[in-house]
Amino acid sequence: REVCRDHLLRISLGRFPKPHLHMLKEGDSMSRRLTARLAPAHGDPPEHQVAYFPALSHLDPEQLTALRAKFSFYDPNADPSFRRWFWQIASASSTARKEGCSLC
Repeated sequence: REVCRDHLLRISLGRFPKPHLHMLKEGDSMSRRLTARLAPAHGDPPEHQVAYFPALSHLDPEQLTALRAKFSFYDPNADPSFRRWFWQIASASSTARKEGCSLC
């Protein structure tokens, strides 16, 4: 954790405004802050997640399954993944124009 913190502080030295560094542990109440800022890909199929985030390909299948299980709170009906939302809006058969959804 300290090595990671030092690395992040070192690479952000010249940035303005200086980014805030939040040191969180799994299960902390503030970990919701991190979860809220994640790319909404946790609802996508595993093969799409690996395509979008190649570092996941270095995990064993068991590790990937365990990581996906940490997002068991995800409700696909209330919170569509980015991929699902995008194709709902961008597909040729989309009725989103009638619903008021826009990419702009």
